[in-house]
Amino acid sequence: MLQLAQAVSSALDGCKLCEDVSPICHAKSVKNEVELEGMRSCHRRDAVALCEYFLWLETELAQGTHITEVTAGDKLEALRGEQTGCVPLSFCRLWF
Repeated sequence: MLQLAQAVSSALDGCKLCEDVSPICHAKSVKNEVELEGMRSCHRRDAVALCEYFLWLETELAQGTHITEVTAGDKLEALRGEQTGCVPLSFCRLWF
C-alpha cells in the first residue's frame, strides 16, 4: 500500500508523503466485551477440537497408521467442523 502512496506522491509534483496510522485501524482494534467473549469462546471450542485431534493422532500413530499432511489436515478440519458455530474453511477462502 505504501508503494502505491509513493507512486501517487511522485506523480504529483511538489507533494509531500505523510505517513501515519489510520484512526480507522485503531477503532477496529478496540473490542467491546461481546466481541472479546466471542473470541474467548471460539478459542475454547478450537482447543476442544485440537485436544480431540491430538488424541486421534496419537492413537493412529501408535497403531502404525500412515498419516499424510492432507489426511491430518482433513481430520482437524472435520473435528473443528463438529464444534458449534464453526465457519467452514471454504468460507474463509473466499476472502483470500
